[in-house]
Parts: sequence; C-alpha cells; structure tokens
Amino acid sequence: MARPKLATIDIARSMYWFDLTFSLLKTIRNIDTIEGFSNFFHQDLELDGDSNIFWKIKQGRTTLGEKWVERIEKKEGITLRFYDNFFWQILKKNPQHEGETLQILSTVPQSIKQYLFEYNDDEGREQIKELKADDLISIKNLHTFDSLGVLFLLHIYARQIYSLDLINDTAELIYQSLEEVSQQKGLERVHILLFDLLETRVFIVELQGYNRPRYIKFPWRSLRDNTWSTKNRIDSYNNEKKLEKDKVLDTKLVKPNTELEELNRQLQEEARKLK
Repeated sequence: MARPKLATIDIARSMYWFDLTFSLLKTIRNIDTIEGFSNFFHQDLELDGDSNIFWKIKQGRTTLGEKWVERIEKKEGITLRFYDNFFWQILKKNPQHEGETLQILSTVPQSIKQYLFEYNDDEGREQIKELKADDLISIKNLHTFDSLGVLFLLHIYARQIYSLDLINDTAELIYQSLEEVSQQKGLERVHILLFDLLETRVFIVELQGYNRPRYIKFPWRSLRDNTWSTKNRIDSYNNEKKLEKDKVLDTKLVKPNTELEELNRQLQEEARKLK
C-alpha cells in the first residue's frame, strides 16, 4: 500500500527546523555539512548506520517523527522551538473560538505580547487591550516569523469577533510583511511554501450594500512581482526555481493561475479607487 502523501504544512515545518538548525550548528559547533549534521544527531544512538533522515527532511521527503523529536530534545532541545512554533500549530489547525485564540496569543514572545495585552488591576490578570492601528504596525515592523504569525492569528481573531476593520487591517499588514519576512534566516526556501499556505487563508472583505460581501484574496506572487525590491524579488524567484526543479517539492507549490491573478489585479485597482 502506498504511503499517504505528506501535507505541505508538515514538509514546510520540518524544512524550517532543518534550515534554522543547520545554521545554528554551523555557528555554535562548526558543523557545515549534511554528513556532519547527521553524525551529530546520530552520535550515541544504537542505530544501524545513517538512515539519511536529515537529507530526506532537507529535501522534503519526510518529516520529523515523534522518535526523532524525543532524540533531538535530548541532544539539542533548543532547536525544537523552531519546530513547535505557534505559527505552525495554527496553520495546521486553526483555533476554533475566541478563547482559544486569546490563549495562544498570550503565549507569544514578550516583544510582541506588549502590543496585545494589558494588566487589569481590578481582575488581577492580563487581558487583551483595545487594539490600535499603531499596535498592529509595531508588530508588522518587527518583520519576523513570529510577528507574521501573530498578524495571522489576529486575522483569525478578527473573524471570530466580526471586526471588519481588524480583518482588513491585518490582511493589509500581512501582505506588507511578506517581503521582509522572506529574507529571514530559515525562510529563504520555506517562505515559498509558507506564503502559499497563507494565500488561501487571508483576505480583505468589501461590503456591497445589501449584497453579499466580496472576499478578495491577493496572490502573493503578484505582490512579489509588482512591489518587492529587485534583489528580494530575484532571491525569491531563485529559491522558487530550486523547489520547482525538485520533482517532490514541485508538487507542493501553488501553480499561479494567470486569469485569477489578472482578476485579483483588477479587484485591487478597484479597491484602491474606493479608498
């Protein structure tokens, strides 16, 4: 029986762990080859040779399983924070209600949390503050994997509390964040898969009188083509081409629909005229 296909989210998550961990070990342990990387994690394990597990993770052929997570926890546990990041968790399973979303927000790094929560002296606990545009912009300007994850989580929260302004503002800031985030260490390759995952889940809502609202999604590749700097656009193109040349990873990429992109371009132009 054929093995079930690996989900894009699981491949991206494991590749992100590999790329960041490889960079970390190169810095702190002078390990700069896949063989050295593999030997480091296989050391002291009673296994019959190298299973090529880390090459397979790097190339998107497999993902970290529970046994390897346990082994890595003992060997270099700090690296699992890349794998267990809240952003991957919510991409894999959206929080289902407002309380769950707020609970996840309460666990984000303090550098971001300061813009989200305030202490309520009367109740003796933290609570979500009355968010302002400046708070969201401050989060966006951090330009990190975590800050993008928080904007996405706030986009989900906005839908849960039926806040049209927050839905649209978080969507705009997510789109504005993509270029800088694509340049972050560990995301040089993985941003392609990550942004494909976000593309189907982030939208702007336009009200049309008594008619149904219009939900506008922006193909991130169009934003890359039209708004990114030349250097960052070329870096992203080159990394996407490398993924396309891999017969396995190529199947995980969203293939641009030129007709859809043109429609969304027209919708963007209409939206700008309405502002």
